[in-house]
Amino acid sequence: MRNNQSSLIRLVFFTLLVYAFVFIIALVSSSKNMVISITLGYVLGLLYIVSGYLSIRRAFKKKQTLFLIVILGGIAIRFILFAFVLFMLVQFTEYSVAGFIFSFFLFYLFLQIQEIRFVNSELKSWKGDAKTGYKPDGGGTR
Repeated sequence: MRNNQSSLIRLVFFTLLVYAFVFIIALVSSSKNMVISITLGYVLGLLYIVSGYLSIRRAFKKKQTLFLIVILGGIAIRFILFAFVLFMLVQFTEYSVAGFIFSFFLFYLFLQIQEIRFVNSELKSWKGDAKTGYKPDGGGTR
């Protein structure tokens, strides 16, 4: 689990570097509204994936019935949050929706790949007995 936390920190650091690059390009070639939209897209994409990471970590500690509820509930909450922010952006600001969506999906797609890799690493490191669901590190049953 510690290795995955350091992976998350490295991932956030790497996305900050990519964001800085995109930010500089947008700052030089676009309006202030576009820069703010790109920043909002990046921040929301990052929050989306970090909350997913935390939700998945929590779900792996739950029983099988709660596992799906935590995973699917986390996805639903994150989607509602995204829809709400998008609605607020369109209705109450003059920021560029195109810049926001471009930035959000650019970072979201990259970060989603990393989230899938995280889930796969958790599944590989989970060495429980398939019949009993016992987890050797003291975790709950699934």
